[in-house]
Amino acid sequence: MNVSISVVSQQDDGDLADVSAWLEREDEFRGRLKYQQAEARDGELGSLTDALSLALGSGGALTVLAASLKTYFAQLRRPTIRISIEDKHGRRVDIDAENVKHIEEILAATFTFMR
Repeated sequence: MNVSISVVSQQDDGDLADVSAWLEREDEFRGRLKYQQAEARDGELGSLTDALSLALGSGGALTVLAASLKTYFAQLRRPTIRISIEDKHGRRVDIDAENVKHIEEILAATFTFMR
């Protein structure tokens, strides 16, 4: 199952690339992350990368994702970043510094198909 991961922050200074590099450190995700191109809007010549696509395998992929993002948020100097995770069915969760301590429960409740 694929999920889309996007980053919302008040500063766009490479946060998506940072999250991608962070997740690539996990053996579970190595080679499974791909940049997604946003659709060009009317009047735009092209599109910008706005999300990552992550192919989640079976087993403990959600647990690995939760642990990795928990550690990522713990090392952030700017707690204003929010990470959105959405599946192809439109189920979505937003993770930030405030709710990251409950990320495993949030992911499990939202993406029950992974169990």
